Amino acid sequence: MISIIISSADKTQLHNIKKNIRNTIGIGHEILSYENEGARRGICEIYNQGIKAAKYDMLCFMHEDIEIRTNNWGKIVTDYFHNNPRLGLLGVAGSDSKSSVAGSWDSLYGTAYINIVQHFKHKDAPPLHITNPENPKSIINRVAWVDGVWFCCPKYVAREFPFDENLKGFHGYDIDFSLGIFEKYTVAVCHNILMAHFSEGRFSNDWLKAMLYISRKRKEQLPILLGPSATRIRILEKQAFRYLLRRYKKELDISFSTGLQILNLSRIREYGLPLYLKMCYSLVKIIVFNK
Repeated sequence: MISIIISSADKTQLHNIKKNIRNTIGIGHEILSYENEGARRGICEIYNQGIKAAKYDMLCFMHEDIEIRTNNWGKIVTDYFHNNPRLGLLGVAGSDSKSSVAGSWDSLYGTAYINIVQHFKHKDAPPLHITNPENPKSIINRVAWVDGVWFCCPKYVAREFPFDENLKGFHGYDIDFSLGIFEKYTVAVCHNILMAHFSEGRFSNDWLKAMLYISRKRKEQLPILLGPSATRIRILEKQAFRYLLRRYKKELDISFSTGLQILNLSRIREYGLPLYLKMCYSLVKIIVFNK
């Protein structure tokens, strides 16, 4: 049995996802939905409230703007945890890496695992079934963190690693929650539960603020890179910094001081003065001269 926890800002979406859950989950469940129109409360506060109120030992946290398209997904989830005692967190999208540079979803850095039908609210584009890898060798892959669109974990794990209520808004909670669990348990993405997501994420100043908080909080834990590329960690950190800095300049028009903060919160300085000075040069070139 599963306790499902939802922070809701839209009554119509909540009605639809409740109906969808009842039609697809296939096992006993409860839905704990918390009305949060106008974003009066941060999602970490709401999720921690749900953890305390949940009556079942398995928890599922999900956005309300999704539609699950796999029948009997509740049994799939409970079987995963029953058959993998060290599994602490399971999602449908995530990455096997987390740079010490403030940000996520860096295509140059590790592997993103995902199986979602993505709809677009902020641009005119048809839905896109995003899968990576296209033909996974396993139906479950170990990752460093999972995306907050949907994830499940045992209640005892959520109690051991509660959501950080210093993250006041709606960004970064998934990465931080994952990284805490990652220190002790396995974090994974599964490929045999499909859902549609009706809005896409995008950069914002609030998002970057959350990423900076995580970089500061998790500095000793980061970077994380699973798999054979781990030996290239310094090169990848350098690439991640330049790549993300260009995106932040283009999409958020960040200041030089913010760019310097991103650099100094990373572990790049520890890789030696020559590399740090090179990244300072990159910072001036990208932020000041827009090159």
